[in-house]
Amino acid sequence: MIRSRTCRKNPPHSGPEGRIRVSVDYNPYDPATIENPYPAYQRLREEAGVHHLEELGLWAVPRYDDVLHVLRDPKLFSSEDGWGTIFKQVLGRDYIYGQGEGRNIIATDPPVHSRIRRTVNRAFTPKLVQSWGQGIRSVASGLLDDLEAKAQDGPVDIVEEYFSLLPVTVISMILGIPSERREEFKQWAADILSAQSPLVDPEVVAAAGQAVGEYFAPVVEQRRANPGDDIVSLLVQNGADGEDPLTFYEMVGFATVLLLGGTDTTGYQLSNWLAQFIARPELAAEVRADRTKVTASIEESFRYDPIIQMVFRAPTEDVTIGGVAVPKGSLLAVMLGSANRDESVWGPDAGEFRIGRETGRNLVFGSGPHVCLGAHLARLEMRLSIDALLDRFSSIEPAAPPARSPNFNSRGLTSMPVKLEVNQRIPV
Repeated sequence: MIRSRTCRKNPPHSGPEGRIRVSVDYNPYDPATIENPYPAYQRLREEAGVHHLEELGLWAVPRYDDVLHVLRDPKLFSSEDGWGTIFKQVLGRDYIYGQGEGRNIIATDPPVHSRIRRTVNRAFTPKLVQSWGQGIRSVASGLLDDLEAKAQDGPVDIVEEYFSLLPVTVISMILGIPSERREEFKQWAADILSAQSPLVDPEVVAAAGQAVGEYFAPVVEQRRANPGDDIVSLLVQNGADGEDPLTFYEMVGFATVLLLGGTDTTGYQLSNWLAQFIARPELAAEVRADRTKVTASIEESFRYDPIIQMVFRAPTEDVTIGGVAVPKGSLLAVMLGSANRDESVWGPDAGEFRIGRETGRNLVFGSGPHVCLGAHLARLEMRLSIDALLDRFSSIEPAAPPARSPNFNSRGLTSMPVKLEVNQRIPV
């Protein structure tokens, strides 16, 4: 069992005064913690503002206000040194994450990150994202046709047959790449994201990263020579405000990020939503009776059980967080999942799923300059895919226990067998 150890209010060289004893057992790789990390998060929040997990080489930041502070100060808390350290630890090198300046938008800091972000923002404006709505509806309808046909023969795995296929098909449409390759894309994404699983194989992660890079390299060159109406063409042809467009390495890296963000993440969050919908008959009845509450149920799902549990930063100087001194260069695990259950923000019922709660401050998409670029798309995909699901099926009941991803940081279900009953009248 990994145990969080002593933290100090003063830097280590300043002497023993101000020591905080931390006795909370927390092992993110433990199967019980992966199944339900929230009780451990509560204990971490109650005991201290920061916990030094020496065996993992991490400093855990579990409280909402401290998480927000770290996310909103990129000068003091570096993403390049945070996420970059994680990538190097897993791969043993910078492959696909560090070739070329600013190749990966996740692991960059201003001013490089600011320049890339100004350009890529143009590809994800709310107006442009909304224009993809009809395409998303069409994808959902086609997948539900297949799901309905298979459901006539018995239980179906709704994660495998719907939740995991819809996002990767949509992101393929947006990137202008063949949806026929979606099984490969799904596998590459799963292999790269397995870096945060106790079953990680660095060679598998590296091979997937190389495969993604090799796939997108000629795509980027082709769009430069013969642009279309997809976002790859947009980003390699034009920069923001007269700036240069993305470099080759930046575009390949960004396409890789989109592939990862557009596959397992939305699919997992859909599975988290449905898990609550099935487990709470009163919730299902409420949403079916008033479909305007679908959006509120999605937002509460983001808060209550977010797909991304933590992000990583590193302080650029000695800092104090939550009353605890943290040395320069320490690897911070910034715990979004814990912050989203913080009682000081959400009240004493923070651990309950409640439609109608004010969720505007939830941190599922982060905050600050690295706030998730795909937030508008994720919300649209979830709303349209859930609406289509409820239009099609009058009953969704569990047929067998679900299976959870072993990835401690990408929280969701990999399998969810259900019995489906088709609506007699399907809205046109």
